Amino acid sequence: FLRLDPRILSYILGHNPPDERLNASGAVELVHPSGDLRDVVADDGIKRRVRNITRGHLGLRGNEEHGKPLVFHFHGAPGAGKFDLARGLCGELDVSMLYIDLELLAAAGEDSRTLLRLAFREALLLQVAVYVDQTGFLFDSSNGETVRRPLLKYVARAVREFGWIVFLAGEAPWYGEPGIFYGTV
Repeated sequence: FLRLDPRILSYILGHNPPDERLNASGAVELVHPSGDLRDVVADDGIKRRVRNITRGHLGLRGNEEHGKPLVFHFHGAPGAGKFDLARGLCGELDVSMLYIDLELLAAAGEDSRTLLRLAFREALLLQVAVYVDQTGFLFDSSNGETVRRPLLKYVARAVREFGWIVFLAGEAPWYGEPGIFYGTV
């Protein structure tokens, strides 16, 4: 007998509701774009660079990077426009975005790894981008090395295995190993 995950079976049969386990977590939400980068209040130079990097990576300008995820890390104070910039880019690409609150997800304890993998798999099945918020949580020294390091490696693994365009967002610059995600920008 072949045993399939219920979500995979639903996908094969053409039923595409999001995985129920993600809805129950409260840390994951499907966000539909509204508008595009023209609607985002941000420096035009930043918007142009984000657009050009994305187009180049996705092969829209002859640069083929098949198989490698495109990873952006947006950082700044709350309200700086990180989410709006990601959502505006998704609007230009005409794709939705799976929002993951990493801090809420981590509160699930051991289940956080499973939920993270399910979230990225769901994004792949739905063909949507992924926005991982609260990435500063991965580097918060108050969480302790044993809590944050395995989760960081699990985020990186999920990006490599299931990601195609991923936005990491936090208040501080990225303190992880450079290149932990293929194609990190």
